[in-house]
Amino acid sequence: MFFGHLSLKLWPGAGVGASAPDVPTGLVVTTDSATQLTANWDDMDGATSYIVYVDGVETATPTDSTTPLTGLTAATTYAITVAAVNSGGTSDQCAAVNGTTWSSLTSGLVSYWALDEESGTRVDSVGSNDLTDNNTVGTAAGMHDNAASFVNANAESLSVVASDLAAGGADWSADFWVEHTGQDYGGLLGTYTDHSGFGVFSRNNNTVDFYVQHGAGADRVIVNAGCTPNVWHHVYIEWIDATNTAGISIDNAALVTGVSVNGYTQATAFKIGGNLPGLVDMTGLIDEPEFHSRALIDDERTELYASGAGKYYNGTNFV
Repeated sequence: MFFGHLSLKLWPGAGVGASAPDVPTGLVVTTDSATQLTANWDDMDGATSYIVYVDGVETATPTDSTTPLTGLTAATTYAITVAAVNSGGTSDQCAAVNGTTWSSLTSGLVSYWALDEESGTRVDSVGSNDLTDNNTVGTAAGMHDNAASFVNANAESLSVVASDLAAGGADWSADFWVEHTGQDYGGLLGTYTDHSGFGVFSRNNNTVDFYVQHGAGADRVIVNAGCTPNVWHHVYIEWIDATNTAGISIDNAALVTGVSVNGYTQATAFKIGGNLPGLVDMTGLIDEPEFHSRALIDDERTELYASGAGKYYNGTNFV
């Protein structure tokens, strides 16, 4: 009796004898934004896809060894793990690697000045609004590294003409740290052209005032909050365009608000420390001023104030 020869061929990675890939190696997690991380790892022999877990929850199933992880919460640390998959099964998850999303304070950030320079131009860490030094603004110890030091008698200020600061027809906010000396109408920060713009100034009754203006002879609203001299305070101001509402908060206190019936008209000549119309040059210190193209929510103001320690922008994130 004749028996024919039977030949059996097994394709690699399939059928009898296939086994799950090895555990992924080389996992690296990078931060992209306030809501996104990216995970990268080594290509694993025999793997046809991967499962990516965020805090133990299956989140993505890429076929390549990289994937973005979106829809995350700002300023939050996540544990990322990866398993490799083929027809033979799924590997164990690799050791977790943590990734932390950036603060939401980076969203809508238009300009930020650390004011660490001892003299000359003060560089905008975010945009292109570098500040010109008028009459040699000095330096002193600040809330973080150096602060700009202004002397009234020398008419010192920092300035720039900028169209993207406190834009008209939109919400915006600004904040800074200040140690003022209790001058009456001491100009801290603002813009002004043809009776338009806004200003923040100290008063001799232990307050700081914030005003917005809408053209010559038009409505102007002033709101103020307590701010004692010769100690550091955090000043936050905002404009809500839909309701024509100006608001100010000192040291993360509740917002004090007022309504400008005729709204607000933008001015592009921005100045720190110098006199605006009706105000005088200040004597004192200012540190870490910044502008956002939106108003900050309560939690963001709390994060920025950091119980009086203050967060600052390091070129990438608020820390």
